[in-house]
Amino acid sequence: MAKQEEIREGFIKQVCLDLEEGLPIVDVATRGFNYLHSQGVVIKVDRELPESPDADYLISQYDGEKASAEDVALMHLNGIEKGKSLMLKAGYVAVESLLKEGR
Repeated sequence: MAKQEEIREGFIKQVCLDLEEGLPIVDVATRGFNYLHSQGVVIKVDRELPESPDADYLISQYDGEKASAEDVALMHLNGIEKGKSLMLKAGYVAVESLLKEGR
């Protein structure tokens, strides 16, 4: 059985048991979310990929002699953009915990 199926069945079992016990729906929901959280379930969030450093910042950090600071900055920024493209092709997604810590 796949991990997702195990979690789904465990969640259904938890909710059914809580409803049979006559718990208030708020408690059933809270316990359900806690179960999912305990299983490592996360939510996908809409978030941009990390920003590329500013070219002016990169130039200000440059102290080499073989290539111009501008060339180094452009090569670096191009590499970051290519890296972002590869991340998206590989299926990168941003996730957050289902529950905030301390709840």
